[in-house]
Amino acid sequence: AERILPGATEANVALFIEKMLADWHTQEERARFVAGLEDLDARCQRRSRNRFIDCSETDQVAVLTELDDEVVAQRKSLGDDRANQHWLAMLKFLTVYGWCTSEMGMRALRLYPLPSRYDGCAPA
Repeated sequence: AERILPGATEANVALFIEKMLADWHTQEERARFVAGLEDLDARCQRRSRNRFIDCSETDQVAVLTELDDEVVAQRKSLGDDRANQHWLAMLKFLTVYGWCTSEMGMRALRLYPLPSRYDGCAPA
């Protein structure tokens, strides 16, 4: 998420994504997302013999850009929203959503403090 939107780590976007996948997405969507992460590691292994997390920032960005290009090509060829089912499209959406609804994101967007109470990522 940090490579998609700088500041995502500080805003705890990874925890938000985990929560959304666990509570909001279907089992099929979660499986597709996890398979995508496994594919990401496999691509990184082929590129630099490291898992994504152990790659340099340059290699991480290169692999993510390659994947993003695939999603863009899918959008063009399909001409509908099916490309949004790609795991990277899901990750990008959840990253932006998580950041924008975090206190950090709300402050950066000058939407904080709210006139009412704000309990972002509060335990249910």
